[in-house]
Amino acid sequence: MNVKTLIELLSKEDQEQEVYFSHDSHDYWGTTLASKVTSIEETDIQYTSYHECFSVPKPDNSDYENDVEQKTVILLS
Repeated sequence: MNVKTLIELLSKEDQEQEVYFSHDSHDYWGTTLASKVTSIEETDIQYTSYHECFSVPKPDNSDYENDVEQKTVILLS
C-alpha cells in the first residue's frame, strides 16, 4: 500500500476513530493481537531471509546485510 491509498481509505472513515494495527502473537494458539498506532515515521527496512519478511535494522547498522533488498518506507508503530 502507498501513502495515497492509505489517505484515501482513511478519509472515508470517522475522523475520531482510533487506529490500531494487527500482528501475530507467535503464541501456541496463533492469536492475532491489535496494538494502537502511536507513531508514524519514515525509516529504512531490509529483507531478512531468517524471518522471511522485512525488518528494521538497529540504529548502529549492525543488522544490515549486504546484497539484500532494502528500501525506505513509512512505518506505523
